[in-house]
Amino acid sequence: MSLNNAEIARTAAELQENFDRSTLTLAEAAADLAITEVELRALLTADGVDPAAVWQLRDYLEQAVTDAGGEPMPFTILTEDNRRKAQGWFTLREAPRHDFGTRRSPAVAPRPGGEARLGARSVARIGYGAMQLERLRDDRSTGIALLRRAIELGIDHIDTAQFYGNGLSNELIRETLTPGDDVAIVSKVGAAPDPGGPFPMRAAQRPDELRAEVEANLRTLGVEQLAVVNLRRMDTGVTIPLPDDQVVSIEDQLAEMIAMRDEGLIGGIGMSNTTIDGLKTALPAGIDCVQNSYSLIARGDEDMLELCVSEGVAWVPFFPLGSGFEGMPKVTDEEVVTRIADELDVTASQVGLAWLLHHDPGTLLIPGTATISHLEENSAVGDIEFSQDQLAALNAIPTRDPGTIRP
Repeated sequence: MSLNNAEIARTAAELQENFDRSTLTLAEAAADLAITEVELRALLTADGVDPAAVWQLRDYLEQAVTDAGGEPMPFTILTEDNRRKAQGWFTLREAPRHDFGTRRSPAVAPRPGGEARLGARSVARIGYGAMQLERLRDDRSTGIALLRRAIELGIDHIDTAQFYGNGLSNELIRETLTPGDDVAIVSKVGAAPDPGGPFPMRAAQRPDELRAEVEANLRTLGVEQLAVVNLRRMDTGVTIPLPDDQVVSIEDQLAEMIAMRDEGLIGGIGMSNTTIDGLKTALPAGIDCVQNSYSLIARGDEDMLELCVSEGVAWVPFFPLGSGFEGMPKVTDEEVVTRIADELDVTASQVGLAWLLHHDPGTLLIPGTATISHLEENSAVGDIEFSQDQLAALNAIPTRDPGTIRP
């Protein structure tokens, strides 16, 4: 028997839900099934894999949920009637059974990079930025596997926006996360998707547009509240065309943000692409974080970082390895960075990210990637220690603040 795309998607959702209910780790389940964790992730998608192995996984998970004291989610495609049909096509395998009696109490996942405050909660200092999920538009199963791996690594802070891939990033996050993951989802407003325009997004600065984007985020993510929403201004950093009707005072925007916080749609307010004067204006409203372009080689906002430290505001730099635009300076191009990376047997990107963690203990990183290998490298940078000489050499690299970039 073969499944169509809708049946594959439904089966994958049911397998994932039962895996979550089983309370098993990927390592435990893979060991029982005598496969690798990568192979298990592929089986959980039910797409392009051995159907006999999918049936075996189905039976294994159903039994595991029951043995763990839970109620398995019923399968709507992999039913007993369809089992009999499947046996006419291939040989089914007996499923192993997990021994919960010898299982140790599950360890609490470590928090990559340690932890710091993000508004009302504590999160791992190394999070994940979802912008690059757009690269996986034609490979959604890899995007879901990437996000699941982030959760396994202890990442509990995901930065997204409705205009990332015109809702794609939010859709993948919704398909991946379960209520038990307890992840702080942070989004941003001030721009909106514009797939038919000259740029992938357009300015959406008016208060009514801010609210519309919050509502769009809630809808596509399938949540009732966003942990924090950043107000993306057009004052500095990377900007897009700003028509006259999009020139809005920060006071009017903050009034709408405060109203949405009072209504419970958002848990906190952040600022993005702001100047230090803009931040000072916003601080009385209660600001949880600031997202500006900042890296080892672009430290023009050092005064704003210092203000954030003094006010207890989380500093969440984007472009943490230099500008994402072609031809602009990159941290990884610095000779000092590559030399220290060789000395420590790590990558130049890891050195650049680790420097940010060392530079300020309240900094939260949200590096983005579309590959699991880079995700794992990023999550490990909290373990990198610099000697005093190495740190001095990095600190001596001159800043190349690119200023405001307009396409």
